Amino acid sequence: MEENLNKKYRDRLRILLIIYFFSEPFQDNDKPKVIARLKSEVKVQKLDFLIRYPSYLCYELMLKMNEDSSIDRSEIKKLVGEIIDSHEPEIRTIDMRKFLYGAWENLDKTINFLKSHGLIDFESKIDSSLKQYNKEYFLTSFGKQKVENGLNTISGLKWYSDRCAIIKKYFGDLKGSELKALQYGHTQYKDAMINQYIHDIAEEAKNMFNKEFNEAL
Repeated sequence: MEENLNKKYRDRLRILLIIYFFSEPFQDNDKPKVIARLKSEVKVQKLDFLIRYPSYLCYELMLKMNEDSSIDRSEIKKLVGEIIDSHEPEIRTIDMRKFLYGAWENLDKTINFLKSHGLIDFESKIDSSLKQYNKEYFLTSFGKQKVENGLNTISGLKWYSDRCAIIKKYFGDLKGSELKALQYGHTQYKDAMINQYIHDIAEEAKNMFNKEFNEAL
């Protein structure tokens, strides 16, 4: 029971922080309490995956470094080294199952909780089969206030804040479909069976680090 409560708390926290960090300024006279918007559940799910799987984030950072010569290699080396040296893949990984469109977890209860407490708003369209699509997530001014108060007063939020900042810096401009394509580039991710947990790739990330920087972790 306690484990389920902890998971609910962490899920709510991560999703709220994702909406806070990755939404764009937005105004709508019909939504006076809303200040920012994040489009697409796909993007939310794929950003959540990068937070929940530190080893995949490390691998993606090194791939990005090789693709973009403007990226500071020493900064990537420091980031990846710290993540792996602190055993984040073993300690911080929160498994996600693979479904038809990759890593996915039902967010309905989490979103409903955040909305019912005035932290976010949410909209979607419904097709003829009653399936939701075009999902949009809105940060409210109250949600922004609560997040920023928490970041200033709760030391345990620093890791989440730092991780979101890293992901936003290197991957924040990508659409959900582009993030999904990156993740499908990994054999462990692509080959995971439907409804099975996606395996960690800590060893692959270590091997890539050794190859890129000629230094063992």
